[in-house]
Amino acid sequence: MKLSLLLLLLTIPFLIQCSTAEKFNVNTAKGAYEQAKDLQNDERFEEAIAGFQEVRNKFPYSHFVKKSEISIAEIYFQREDFLEAQHAYQLYKDLHPKDKIIDAVTYQLALSIFKQLPDSIDRDLSLAHEAILYFEEVIDSHPTSKYVKNSKQYRIDCFKKLTQKEYYVAQYYYKQKKFLSALGRYENIVNKYSIYGYNPRALKGAILSSMKINQKERAKKHFKTLLSTHSKTSEASEIKEEFYNELK
Repeated sequence: MKLSLLLLLLTIPFLIQCSTAEKFNVNTAKGAYEQAKDLQNDERFEEAIAGFQEVRNKFPYSHFVKKSEISIAEIYFQREDFLEAQHAYQLYKDLHPKDKIIDAVTYQLALSIFKQLPDSIDRDLSLAHEAILYFEEVIDSHPTSKYVKNSKQYRIDCFKKLTQKEYYVAQYYYKQKKFLSALGRYENIVNKYSIYGYNPRALKGAILSSMKINQKERAKKHFKTLLSTHSKTSEASEIKEEFYNELK
């Protein structure tokens, strides 16, 4: 009984494989592609990738090659292997820049990069700049695409992360009494990321840093901006209370 059960268990994968193969004529590009797609739908991803690669190798001039390439990228993304997904979408984009689905490919490329961003702002966020470039390409080059709305939101999310990172670094420099370096970071927020929620804090930091290095005219400039744009914030109240007579 136990031996029969063991033989049955060992035979099942072989029977499934034979059954799958019998459904498709793998000697044609269409059949080989459909078999690989069937494996993908069954979440047999390694076998599916091998099948799509075989389509590419055996039928290099078939229109199923492009479908296979994009399916490989989809599998990597589905498995949350976002670095491999990025490479696969980038390859497709480079090989087929005028393809009719290039808006979707560019969006998925951007999203694959975005998904690699760390949750913590104290880690490297340089990939955010690359993601922004591709989200903006969707927005600017494909304005009627259904991916524009999401691209705009993800672009905002990238900028918010970069703003948080810049403020984190500015605060670090300020606490280390490196006031000139802190000032540069605060001003970078004011000049580049003013709409992402950190402007009052950045202006306050810029004023305090300027005062620390005796750059009163620079502090006055930021004080004027703080009062004209964020007069009702706690940051404006604190700066007025401490420096109003010096900066008015």
